[in-house]
Amino acid sequence: MALGWFQLIVMAIIPLILTLEVQISKGIIHDRSVSYNQDDIKLELHNSGPVALDASITFTAKLIFLKNTVGNDSHAGRYEYVWHDNTAEKKTRIFSNETCEWTKHFDSSNVSAGSYNISVEVYSTILYIFTRRLVLQGSQKFELTEMLNGKLFVRQNDTVHRWKDVYSTLTNLTFAVNLTDSFAYHVKYNYIWLIGGTSYHTTVPSIVMVFNQSGEYTIQPSITASYNKTILHQKNQTESIERYFTQKKRIRLKFPVTAVNFSGQQTVQLGKPLTGNITCNGSSPVALTLCWNVTNSTCISTQFQSSCSFPVNHSLQATPGVYNFSAVIQNDVSRDTSNFRVNITKPPDDVNLAAILVPVVFTVGASIILLAGIVCYHSLQKVNRVETANFDFSADEEDKKHGRVFGAIKEMLLWLFWKLPAQRPVSVRREYSEIST
Repeated sequence: MALGWFQLIVMAIIPLILTLEVQISKGIIHDRSVSYNQDDIKLELHNSGPVALDASITFTAKLIFLKNTVGNDSHAGRYEYVWHDNTAEKKTRIFSNETCEWTKHFDSSNVSAGSYNISVEVYSTILYIFTRRLVLQGSQKFELTEMLNGKLFVRQNDTVHRWKDVYSTLTNLTFAVNLTDSFAYHVKYNYIWLIGGTSYHTTVPSIVMVFNQSGEYTIQPSITASYNKTILHQKNQTESIERYFTQKKRIRLKFPVTAVNFSGQQTVQLGKPLTGNITCNGSSPVALTLCWNVTNSTCISTQFQSSCSFPVNHSLQATPGVYNFSAVIQNDVSRDTSNFRVNITKPPDDVNLAAILVPVVFTVGASIILLAGIVCYHSLQKVNRVETANFDFSADEEDKKHGRVFGAIKEMLLWLFWKLPAQRPVSVRREYSEIST
């Protein structure tokens, strides 16, 4: 009777299991996600290699549902990942969700450096004791090395980098090595840097340098990793291991742009061009960007050239005032800016030269006439007189005297303005009355 009940239970469970298996194969899960088939799933494999022997390497498998068929990707234990590498026959099983990682180290006592293969099989599981179904499988190669693995980096902040491996002098330059090997042992590192023919020693995998001269330099770090490890299958037996890293890199150093200067007009009349020259110090090639804000923000740029000398000849259309100019010069490793001001002035008003010159000419002429008259008058007044003269000075005598004065003035003016020959004024003849005896 008991056996009959067990048979009934098994017969009831088997159809349920078969139904669940079919549902899993079609991708129908309890959260009612969209169904998918095997062509809608992609398996991606990654590893952290290459790694040195005795160092840890991590393998990653990730299921990607191309049609977003799974609504909840966090069902831990829904998939079984079976890992296997060709260095050993043993397989490793891990239950995980859509992403699975496996970390392992390969002992140098048992494995040699070289190229190996890792494979993984992914199963979907429902009531594992009854069913498991293969979803996808894949494989890839990985590398084990005798040498340490890493990369040399060169970093320089706050500078321009137009070209790879070209850096600035006079600024901190950092050389650093990023080692990718991770050991489970206590490792002692030794860092030696050969830079431009000079050797330097540090306690960290980086060094900061400042170069004062331009030119080409070779950078070569040499790193040694030393550790002790237990010999495989031999308890209390250890061996000392040393692994090395070295890499060469050539860099070029150039002087940055400095001392940007504008020499030229600081005051420009409206409508006339601003002229001058912008110069700098630094390694070539260099290029200029000149900006100003007159009516609106305007910039002009030049091509890179071999000399840092840029002539400026530009007309400014603006209202009179003081305006700011910005000169930005760049080379392969830096950029420098210099600001200067230009005063734009209003041109002078148009004037009528005839209106000014005519009054001036007449004023000067009148002054000359007046001066000549005064000189002649005083000359006549200085003629000697005889005190025993006829004291009967009538009006006719005075008129004659004034007539002679104005005649002398007339002759003087004729000589001054028309350069006509004029007889030099002579002494005025005096009439004397005879004194009867």
